[in-house]
Amino acid sequence: EHELLFYNKFRLKKYEVKGKSGAAGFAKGTARVSLSDIEGGTELNYTADARVGGKLAQIGSRLVIGAAKKVVAAFFERFRHEVASR
Repeated sequence: EHELLFYNKFRLKKYEVKGKSGAAGFAKGTARVSLSDIEGGTELNYTADARVGGKLAQIGSRLVIGAAKKVVAAFFERFRHEVASR
């Protein structure tokens, strides 16, 4: 079972994303994203928190953290590319 929900949406300037999965143990996470107008564009800020347990945690938190950082970096690189192309 997988779930991804958006909370606390405020005029597309700020929102919170919560997700959970139970495929190999469990993973739960929250990301808070805010968009701010700045000179020449928009600034995106985020914070994230995640918890893992069960079989997923047995492989080691360092591997999970490393994989999460790669996914976030890939997302923002693609996001930057999409925004720049418009």
